[in-house]
Amino acid sequence: MIVLTLVGAALRLAYLLRVPPFLDEYSSMLTGISILRSGGLPVLPSGVLYPSGSLFSYIEAAFFGVFGFGDEVARLPSLLISTVTLPILFVIARRMLGRRAALLAVAMLALAPEAVVWGGRARMYALLQLLVFLATYFFYTSVLFPVREGPKRQW
Repeated sequence: MIVLTLVGAALRLAYLLRVPPFLDEYSSMLTGISILRSGGLPVLPSGVLYPSGSLFSYIEAAFFGVFGFGDEVARLPSLLISTVTLPILFVIARRMLGRRAALLAVAMLALAPEAVVWGGRARMYALLQLLVFLATYFFYTSVLFPVREGPKRQW
């Protein structure tokens, strides 16, 4: 599990460092900077409110505030979120499907080309992926198969 996480992180880091920013990453960067400059609103220089991926934009703004502005800094939140997603996926999949299936799921996500790309870009998709995994798990455990404590009630 640790090896898969390190391999996944290394692939995403290689993308982050070697591939120049894609066109759509600049809108995320501008949004992060505008949050810092405007005091909290994700407004582009054109004056247009940019609510897409707001949670990620605020995380990115925090990174800009701490580390300064740069392409690598803009991509760092996605790298960290994407890397943390791997062990979280393992825990979720192990509880739902077992250890072997969990290892397979983590291996597939760690090596998936699209997951590597989105884990290395300054976009909200790595965060979206993590939130979908968590939402699926909580739906599964809370709605489909909730843990019942105590005696069953007879209605």
